[in-house]
This record gives sequence, structure tokens and C-alpha cells, in this order.
Amino acid sequence: MPTTAEQPHLNGAFYGPLIQLKSKSNNRLGDGGSCNPLTCCFSCICSCVLNLICQIFFTVAIFLAVIGLIFWFLFRPNVPKFHVDDVTLIVIVSF
Repeated sequence: MPTTAEQPHLNGAFYGPLIQLKSKSNNRLGDGGSCNPLTCCFSCICSCVLNLICQIFFTVAIFLAVIGLIFWFLFRPNVPKFHVDDVTLIVIVSF
């Protein structure tokens, strides 16, 4: 395989043919795509609203988790501890 200016010498190993990456087309207004203005605006609004709802949900969830963790450390439930001070043992022997 001959080396070119685009691909330097790779120790004589063949790593497969070069892959040409396709450019992404976002079909937005003004880029020459075939996009209906109403559907583009609707999808953009839906996307923005869903993004906002997700951001609010995750922000509230993280905030509540941090508050819960703080309360857990402040008012940590402890297992009650018992100590025995005096023990009396009664043995009944019957023959």
C-alpha cells in the first residue's frame, strides 16, 4: 500500500481503506435544506420545552438528594445500645 501525504507510513500494516466522513445536515432554516418552516419551529419549540423540563427535573432531583444527604448526616439514625448492669440466674433442679 503506497503512502500518501494524507496517510503517513503505518509500519507496513494495512488498517483498511480510508473512510470519508459525511458532513451532517441539520435541516435548519437558511442552510438550503428542504424544511417546512412550521415543522422546524414546532420541533425546535418541542425540543426546547423538553430540554427545559428535563433540566428542571434533574436540578430539583439533585437539590433534594443533597438536602436529604445533609439531613442524613445531621440526624443519622443510630442503633440503640443496651448495657447489662446486673444479672440474676435462678436454677431449678428437679429429680
